[in-house]
Amino acid sequence: MKKVLKFLLKSIAWVIAIIIFLVAFDFLFNVNYIHGYKKLDKKEINNYLEQLDSNKSNPYNFIADKFDTHNVVFVGEFHWHKQDATFINKLISYLYSTKKIRYFGWEFGAHEFQLQADSVVNAKEFDRKKAIAIMRNSYYPWNFEEYLQIFKTIWEINSKCAAEKDRMKFLQLNSVYIEKDFQSKDTSIRFKAYRSAFDLVLPSIIDTAIMAKNEKILIYCGIHHAFTKYKTPLFLFLKPNGLRAGANLFKKYPDKIYMTALGSAVPDKWTLINNMLGKESRFVFPFSGIFNQLYDIYKKPFAVDANNSIFGDIKDYKSWYAYDKWSGLKLKDWCDGYIVLNSFEEVEPVTLINDWVTDNNELNEIKTTLTPQNASSFNSIPEFKKFIEKEETGRSNIKRWHSIKEFWK
Repeated sequence: MKKVLKFLLKSIAWVIAIIIFLVAFDFLFNVNYIHGYKKLDKKEINNYLEQLDSNKSNPYNFIADKFDTHNVVFVGEFHWHKQDATFINKLISYLYSTKKIRYFGWEFGAHEFQLQADSVVNAKEFDRKKAIAIMRNSYYPWNFEEYLQIFKTIWEINSKCAAEKDRMKFLQLNSVYIEKDFQSKDTSIRFKAYRSAFDLVLPSIIDTAIMAKNEKILIYCGIHHAFTKYKTPLFLFLKPNGLRAGANLFKKYPDKIYMTALGSAVPDKWTLINNMLGKESRFVFPFSGIFNQLYDIYKKPFAVDANNSIFGDIKDYKSWYAYDKWSGLKLKDWCDGYIVLNSFEEVEPVTLINDWVTDNNELNEIKTTLTPQNASSFNSIPEFKKFIEKEETGRSNIKRWHSIKEFWK
């Protein structure tokens, strides 16, 4: 008995020692005092600016050119940026007029409502209430005007088309978010819900609607869904199983998928640990703040291709994305293209939709998808608006996250 107990205690001691070693090693691995922010000198600035051709670096032309060699172009965002959604609205029209790109897909609508979406963008008159219902029934708190405007942008294009074949198709690429299923105690229900999530639904729709027909599509979604080659860190040096929408498509069509990131402040390297400790993340300049310095000089939106080694070899050391990269994360290993639309000082949050919920029938529809606890927490529209404030923390914090001191001034 003493031998068994001694063995167990020794084993436990070894496990604890290994855990302490791994945590300490992880900590030391990510402490990086050497690579701080650096103000660009005149020679470096001129070298970068020489690469920004006024035509090819224009974000609209930049994306349009990618369709010459790719079927699918992802534009990944960090959410809640008014400038990003406004850019996408204009980009849709630009791509249609210059390249006749007739397919647009997004994360913010459920494929179960595809027929309803078709009816909205092809109707004689724009039905705002029906468009709101599609968004609300897809994901109840995503109530932002700039995203809703995309329905109207596509409707405006289609309303000018004489032939049906010329009309744009607005693909809803997600599934209905049913909170009570995702949080169910029943493993089979929970597993089924996760199997119907965006990252797994999108590839099958794109396979059928785009790749099988050799069509071309612009896809707008959260940046983590858009990643193709890059895998986000989990804990220590663990990686996810590559089950992101972009990664799933990229595995099958590596030469046909292009992934673009919209510039944003990003969580710092200690996000994982801060989250475990219940602390808020700090936000930092991505990629050494080089693109922010260039925008401050260039004074207009620009896009860069990560295949250009001058930009592609720029490294990030401070963000969560470089968490397990001792020698830094190169831009070309993170995305294919990078777009800077504005300075961090200019970032504005998206606008709330005032008529998101207008009656008790709509309110009760939402309640049927929630956990019993959340469904019972509101009984009126004003109470519901307060309830979803917790889902809109990104929108309310967007200005604060981007209030980073400009080290080059």
